Amino acid sequence: MLKSLFTLLFCCIAIPTQASESVRVFHPFLGPLGESFETLIKDVFPDASLSTTMPNGKPASYEGIHTAVMTGALPHPLPDVVHVYEMGAKDCETQQDLIPLFEFFDEVAQITGEGKAIDVSEITPTLRDFYSVNGKLYALPFNSNTAIVFVNKSLWGNRPLPQTWEAFEEAAKEYQTSHPAQPVIAFGWIHGHLFDQSGAIHGIELATFNNGNHGTPAMNLNNPFWEKWLETLKRLYNKGLISLSDKTDAEALFNQGKIPFLSQGTNRLPFIKLDPSQVDVMMIPKMEASDRYNSISGGGAFWIHRHVLDAYKTAKSADAKKEALDKLKKIREFIMTLASEKVQNTWEIQTGYLSVLKGRKNLQYPSPLHEKVAFVGRMSREECKESPNSVGIKVPKYQDIRAIQQDTLKGYLMQNLDYVKANESYFSGFDGKSLSAKQALELIQNKVNQTVLSTN
Repeated sequence: MLKSLFTLLFCCIAIPTQASESVRVFHPFLGPLGESFETLIKDVFPDASLSTTMPNGKPASYEGIHTAVMTGALPHPLPDVVHVYEMGAKDCETQQDLIPLFEFFDEVAQITGEGKAIDVSEITPTLRDFYSVNGKLYALPFNSNTAIVFVNKSLWGNRPLPQTWEAFEEAAKEYQTSHPAQPVIAFGWIHGHLFDQSGAIHGIELATFNNGNHGTPAMNLNNPFWEKWLETLKRLYNKGLISLSDKTDAEALFNQGKIPFLSQGTNRLPFIKLDPSQVDVMMIPKMEASDRYNSISGGGAFWIHRHVLDAYKTAKSADAKKEALDKLKKIREFIMTLASEKVQNTWEIQTGYLSVLKGRKNLQYPSPLHEKVAFVGRMSREECKESPNSVGIKVPKYQDIRAIQQDTLKGYLMQNLDYVKANESYFSGFDGKSLSAKQALELIQNKVNQTVLSTN
């Protein structure tokens, strides 16, 4: 009797077959952006499990996920798909725990006999090239944006929108006659806008090997452009035209009507709080004598964790093999869904991000301002003169490099030399009192190469 009951109980437990696991996705989208992403994914791919919680229980962040990927500290069970911001691309390319996207599609095609994959040719070339090595795509770009300028029309009035910094300087001088002592422009990311973007829109590299995209890079600021550019910034700063407030502080100045121009990413559109009818949009000005090149795209990409293939290759039983195969197929479908026109269009409409796909679609935006942000963003990213710099800066420890850029730039503009004095050994001829543009660039180049990139 007892044996019969045991057999019956065992059968009741063993008969049901375990459903195939959902695709585990680890991402850093929080707040309204996270709500948009979760709603979108639930609609197009309900069999995905989204997580934004770090192993320590804290909310995920761009830096936190990147660090977790690099140190093997991702949550358990391991995510199948991980979002890493663009500054982590160089690290991710050599991270053994991640499988390049092209390799994943190739392996699954061989296993299944099906040639399903995303159409790589449909991805905007600058984004495709940034996440590629030797022409092979390593990750799927997703939340793409680029830098533009928001304009407070109530403050700026009917003055023409300046296309060059020379025109900006003249117009800003006239503006200050009625707005004395008011800065005219602030930048969301001082380091990013004033170095990365400036180099991109003028076709000038920041680092060797095509800004690190085709080899191991070192900072290289010897082009005469950079000296002229810093001297221009210094002149604009001395005239009170540039505010050194950045990030949310810069946005606050703009939203409070204390500054007419805000240079910021298209993705910050939801954080512009002025009446949309009073906001205009334009491209970042360029130096007058220069061609205009494409601007750099920010954002991030989805990478696939190698354990999803390892699970299939090491499966011992037929059931385990089938379950692992079903999981591979789901992950492939998930990536293809993320790259679909429907998802990319919906994401652009719901946020200030831009579709990663080529071309301009006839989309129904929620406001005229949103439509213009998308138009100017695409024009800045795709429709100017092509430049290899447009793919972005791909070097290790780029956050550290940006800190060096920002600290040195502020020291140069403000003549606040505390930071510079602490690093005067990195360049010769410093008199301890004033810092030239050439010395500031030398300081950045040497400090980055010696302490971050370790090239010397």
